[in-house]
Amino acid sequence: MAQPKLEANGKTWCITACYTDAQGVHQKKYKGGFPSQAKAKKWATTYATEMAKKVITNRNITIKQVIEKLLYEKEFVDKVSQNTIHYYLLPPDYDGSSRQQEQQYLANPKLYLEA
Repeated sequence: MAQPKLEANGKTWCITACYTDAQGVHQKKYKGGFPSQAKAKKWATTYATEMAKKVITNRNITIKQVIEKLLYEKEFVDKVSQNTIHYYLLPPDYDGSSRQQEQQYLANPKLYLEA
């Protein structure tokens, strides 16, 4: 959770509450004017809890919405570059010193995985 900050007037406190909405998007809510740090923290905790409850109790999701979310995730994975995917496939003992070793591994990773 974010820490309260003293506002520019030097008398009141502000805080940002963070939560994840029903679509899985990270959201932030800023509020200021609290007379103390404790009240700011209490508000942020309460607000984040209320938002989390809305996500959990929203069970009226349709099959169409589930499919759309899955298709979005698939599109995201398809947009990741092949170089990034290959980087995560390299064996843990690969030290990066030999480009030829990397080329051989990427050409046929099954040979290295079976060994």
